[in-house]
Amino acid sequence: MLDKAIYSELRTRQQLGYIVQCGVTEAQGVRALVFIVQSSVKTPPELEARLEAFLRLFRGTLSLISDEEIATYRDALAAEMADVDQRADGQASRLWLECAAQRYDFGRPWRNAKRMRRVTREGVIAFFDRYVVNGGESRRRLSTHIFAQRVAPKTLRVDSVNEEFWPVPVDGLNKNWAADRAVV
Repeated sequence: MLDKAIYSELRTRQQLGYIVQCGVTEAQGVRALVFIVQSSVKTPPELEARLEAFLRLFRGTLSLISDEEIATYRDALAAEMADVDQRADGQASRLWLECAAQRYDFGRPWRNAKRMRRVTREGVIAFFDRYVVNGGESRRRLSTHIFAQRVAPKTLRVDSVNEEFWPVPVDGLNKNWAADRAVV
């Protein structure tokens, strides 16, 4: 729903760049809605402003979508979520990712599909207002700007992050394994 609208607006109508896309990803247990806009005609801050403007307008589009349209999107997504393991390599990859994330939730695709079938129009709008639109109470945003050399700013802003914010993961590499095996 959002991917087609953003492509139509930013790529086709505004002709901002070569690549305009959005999608959902998950890393380290954090789910994210990702927007990518690559342009040779606008700088990254201008693209980000256009993206924010699009999201404000898209909120109005969401309020006009009928329950039947939401049901069509919802049912298609639920079917796609449940359509896993068509090939052995895909299944192995999915299961390995569960192990690597230490989740071991091997039935997750089917549970997520079941949850997707309960999504309502009001729920979509509430989610958008809370997590996506600028000013949403639970919105968190990470923006990465990559400039072409000819338009890059003279100085770049780099914020440091301390270890309290991003703790070093425990991986067992610093553990004294020989001491654990000592014979008493």
